[in-house]
Amino acid sequence: MAKIMAKELINEGDNKPWYRQFWAWFILSPLIVVFIVSSITITLAVKYGQDRVLDNYYKEGRLINMRLEQDLLAITLGINAQLNFDTAGDDLVLSLTTNTPILPDYLSLELSHPAHAERDHKLLLTRTAANQYNAELSAEELASRWYLRLSPVESPEIFNSTGVFHEVTDDVEVATNDTLWRLRGEIDFAETHIVTLQPDS
Repeated sequence: MAKIMAKELINEGDNKPWYRQFWAWFILSPLIVVFIVSSITITLAVKYGQDRVLDNYYKEGRLINMRLEQDLLAITLGINAQLNFDTAGDDLVLSLTTNTPILPDYLSLELSHPAHAERDHKLLLTRTAANQYNAELSAEELASRWYLRLSPVESPEIFNSTGVFHEVTDDVEVATNDTLWRLRGEIDFAETHIVTLQPDS
């Protein structure tokens, strides 16, 4: 009797269509998952990927050398800066420490978003005291994590009337003189509103 029932169960299982078979889905499920994940990965790579080969590699090489020189100059001059983002007063206060008595009248602060390049922008800082600079800013711009880069500016004319740079580009640095220095830092406004900027060593 038991043998007859087992045989009937086997026959019943064999009569099912393939898509109702356990072993069919057991084998196909990993393949389907791999296909979906691969498709998503390829789509993201094509949409957001950047070319590794640059057409203007000569210009990029010059910019790399210039940035290294800027870091070395900042170290030589002993330049450091402390930024205080006053969200209550929508004001940015920068205190500059340096060994040189000659300071620029204007500084450029670049804020680079780690995920969205379209949110990158620059602010113009104007010297209001011996070693202090100020700029107006909107609290809406601060709700994130940013990479910061500070450098002197020859003329404020590259900024618009609100103190925001027209377009973030390295061409501004190329157009200036060879005495540029730069400081770098990183800030997450969810944790702090004060950050120290230093040259890369």
